[in-house]
Amino acid sequence: MVEAHKMIEWLVAEPIRLPSGAYLAWVGGDGTEFTYPETAAIAIRLACWWADSTGDPDILLRIIPTLSFLEESVTAEGAVHHRECDWLFDSLLALSAFEGARRAGVSYSSTKVITRLVQGSTRMLTEGTAVRPVKEARWSSCFGPHLLKPAALVLAQEMGDETLRSAIRQVLPELISYQNGEGAFKYPGESRTYLHAHCYALEGLAILGTESQRLKDGLSYLRTHRRPDGGLGRWAGTPSPLAADVTAQAGRLFLMSGEQDLALAASAALAPLRTASGALRYHSDSDHENSWSTAFAAQLDHGLSRGLSPFDLV
Repeated sequence: MVEAHKMIEWLVAEPIRLPSGAYLAWVGGDGTEFTYPETAAIAIRLACWWADSTGDPDILLRIIPTLSFLEESVTAEGAVHHRECDWLFDSLLALSAFEGARRAGVSYSSTKVITRLVQGSTRMLTEGTAVRPVKEARWSSCFGPHLLKPAALVLAQEMGDETLRSAIRQVLPELISYQNGEGAFKYPGESRTYLHAHCYALEGLAILGTESQRLKDGLSYLRTHRRPDGGLGRWAGTPSPLAADVTAQAGRLFLMSGEQDLALAASAALAPLRTASGALRYHSDSDHENSWSTAFAAQLDHGLSRGLSPFDLV
């Protein structure tokens, strides 16, 4: 609880969150920092969950500027835009963040923005397009299994309209089909499994609640690739430093599957990555404080003391 509170405080304060409400992907280090709507959506969902689970609504006032930033990130065509691209993953996650804020009683004026997001997301789903325009071939720009996470959230919350939800239901079989016989979610042409995306897919299955065997298979695959310290790296079967985002995601999944010992081990494995500010470095060789990894770890830490539902996942 203490560590979770420290991480939450870091996430809603400068320097990671700018006075405008915009979020940076990370701070510090030699890498180029950029504003990141995905983290803004994650932070909004996390603040709503934290307020509900602790009975402390004050944090909700601190995310109002971030709601405005997220609104401004939506293009006229109805997609969240950053780094010169429109992103389906971010657009669906933004819809879920706006809905989470509404349910938490946060007042905002996003009706027109939500209408655009619903229409834009529906178009991209129908086209089978994750990113427009595609500028590089990498997992996040593929129409692939990571989309299960935000798509499932939209279905679970009955967000948008029936046209959007129908478009999601139409693509679910394709997204689920990326899981192979080992339980791993892979992308076409990839010989390795990127575990961050694999965890997003499992989170989506957990939220859907209709693919229990596939979820079990995917969790079994995760267990197979745990490191001796209880954490996980970025890639399955390839030596790599412990990755904060994958380890925190896996910890949350283990927690929800009743494997408390594995969740505790994942949380302990993250301890060496914590900084004095409360944030987490991305991995042991990284010199920056990472936003989404810290959000996932905060939810894992607090979830260990109070439990965690698939619908809570940020």
